[in-house]
Amino acid sequence: MHSLARRFLKTAIAFLVVGLALGVWLLVRRELAGDAISARELSAHTHALLVGFVMMMIAGVALWLVYWGVRSFLNWYRYRHDIWVVTNQRLIDSYKAHPFSLRVATADLVNLQDMSVVKSGIVATMLNFGNVVCETAGSDRVAFTIAGVPRPEAMQLLIDRERDRERMRRE
Repeated sequence: MHSLARRFLKTAIAFLVVGLALGVWLLVRRELAGDAISARELSAHTHALLVGFVMMMIAGVALWLVYWGVRSFLNWYRYRHDIWVVTNQRLIDSYKAHPFSLRVATADLVNLQDMSVVKSGIVATMLNFGNVVCETAGSDRVAFTIAGVPRPEAMQLLIDRERDRERMRRE
């Protein structure tokens, strides 16, 4: 949970405790001592409960919803704009983390050295999705990670088949 939303919610709980304590104090004073409750005391009790507790709770929950809404949108945006293209000659990765960034990386298929499939966790194993990690040859050893691929073994076989076909064609 976002720290500002947490502060709003903690403040709401504090106002609730203050409002309830003030209400109990007013009730005890009225019932045991027979004192009349003044308008100011009733107003302070009502203000602590309605304005303090309710408004802080609404602000905290609204901020929490906005935070998670924006975070969910950015995750969806990154998922929809992470594009992989496997041609008969190249592997292309186009990635946009947000609307104002773009990263495009390419690798020649014949330069792919190591490929591995990574499935982490029971959900990925049961639903058969994971990451395909491809490392290129050369001094920089760039690693391409195709994340969240359904049936990653099939993707690995496809890239392997196209890489072998391109190597045979070049020989």
